[in-house]
Amino acid sequence: WAVNDLSTAIFMIQFYQTLQQQPELSVVLALQQTQTWLRSATVQDLLNWVDSCAVISLERREQMKFTLQWGKTLESKPFSSPYFWAAFCAIGQTN
Repeated sequence: WAVNDLSTAIFMIQFYQTLQQQPELSVVLALQQTQTWLRSATVQDLLNWVDSCAVISLERREQMKFTLQWGKTLESKPFSSPYFWAAFCAIGQTN
């Protein structure tokens, strides 16, 4: 399926940050941790994350925050459905 642009951007940034901050994690465990994080994150959690994410430009942050808040409460979990995070998998061999 075609993945959602916003959830994919958030997922990939968080995934690579997880790998960088926890080098002892395997790719598989970092992927699982990121999936768990994204599906349980509330709108407020995501807004805080966007504000603190140094790799996102100021203009893009404002766009992301607007989209995250559109028609949702701060307590809702906009990416809880597997549709937003289940398309990503780790394939290959690890040493």
